[in-house]
Amino acid sequence: METAIYFDDKVSDSEFTRFSKEVVENLARKYNIKVLDYDTISDFLRDGNEKALIFAQDVIPYTAYNNSYLKLFDKKESLIYNFIKEGGIVTWIGDVPFFYRVKCISVKEEIGKLKESFSQQI
Repeated sequence: METAIYFDDKVSDSEFTRFSKEVVENLARKYNIKVLDYDTISDFLRDGNEKALIFAQDVIPYTAYNNSYLKLFDKKESLIYNFIKEGGIVTWIGDVPFFYRVKCISVKEEIGKLKESFSQQI
């Protein structure tokens, strides 16, 4: 079974988990698993067959959904939903699974994308 761990040192955790990049990388080497970040998680989630994903942070990146903000939980297009549906295993180290979502973009860029998304809906 292909296994990966999600950890992105560019993303701040909420208060629940505190791992350092060094600790995660050492565990990944020891157990021969991939370390995924904001930019690489979506490729891993494209197929859930014989895969397991461990979240070492209690936040989930928007790239795991691969949807616009307004369609975030659309089951037809959601990478994380389809990963689980296809048999992928997710281990969540945190409080409420999938509650905290983060983007790794600037606030100015995020506001621009939201404005564009809302204007397309009207």
